[in-house]
Amino acid sequence: MLSKKSVLLLICILLIRPLMAQEQKEFSISMNKVKLSFMLDEKGTPVYEISYGEKQIIKSSQMGFVFSNNDNFNSGFEITNSEKKSVDETWKPVWGEVSTIRNHYEQIIFHLKQTNSKRLLDIDFKVFENGVGFRYEFPQQPNLKYFIVTNELTHFNLTGNHKTFWIPGNYDTNEYLYTTDLPENYEAHIDAFQFIKDVPVDWDDTKILEAEPGDYLTIARKEKGKSNWFIGAITDENSRVASFPLSFLDNGIKYLATIYADATDADWKDNAAAYTIKQFVVTNKNNFSLRLAKRGGTAVSIIPASLTELKQIKAMKNAKK
Repeated sequence: MLSKKSVLLLICILLIRPLMAQEQKEFSISMNKVKLSFMLDEKGTPVYEISYGEKQIIKSSQMGFVFSNNDNFNSGFEITNSEKKSVDETWKPVWGEVSTIRNHYEQIIFHLKQTNSKRLLDIDFKVFENGVGFRYEFPQQPNLKYFIVTNELTHFNLTGNHKTFWIPGNYDTNEYLYTTDLPENYEAHIDAFQFIKDVPVDWDDTKILEAEPGDYLTIARKEKGKSNWFIGAITDENSRVASFPLSFLDNGIKYLATIYADATDADWKDNAAAYTIKQFVVTNKNNFSLRLAKRGGTAVSIIPASLTELKQIKAMKNAKK
């Protein structure tokens, strides 16, 4: 026969086990191949994981904070509620890289309460087709009015030795670096300066044609309200050939492509101002192969050709049949 103490202990165990199971329950949301998983571990610490298809990108990573006086705010939590939401909307920027922007994501917000202090914390995740974003929110509450964060414990436990990149924060723009030059420095290269005169600042579309972060980038942008395209390519300390199709051009239109390229003897240190300008008639069947010198680049304007230009300028020969 069980004693009263044994019965009481058994009841406590039975009550605790469901609570522990609830704390370690895993939640997940996904969009296409991107999947987010979230749970509280055995210490009540928020933990998340991210995968892409069958490949894990971020392994189990903890979240939370430490406040002044070594005040722990990263464990002892319980999930009081969660909210899911699907968003798919578009909006038109006044000025920018594209004419319309699609805001499409799956959202889940976890409402957490630290059991010993009764303090509240919300973690808001958004899963997009190409990544995951999250933020911490501190709801208005009597038990957490003023605090100083001495350590943020957000981990990013990557599955490999991946490259990471960051940019300095700015309250309204990332365009924080500007350079100036003397007008007379352009006078000897007024033909190359034509590209600067032609290129707009507002766009209907932006396409990344090829890229490797930290190494090279080729980008194409379509002028807002027109059929004009402008391409820019840049590379690091290694020379390379930027190769890409012009399939993004409108079908049935012949364009005049003006290519501002590094000369064969261009060198960033000894011959930085060496360049060539060539023109061809192109269509969306053509492919570009642009040589980039070390730390060099190429600019291209692609504008619908006039009848006169069609008669005077040769067509590029690598068009697909």
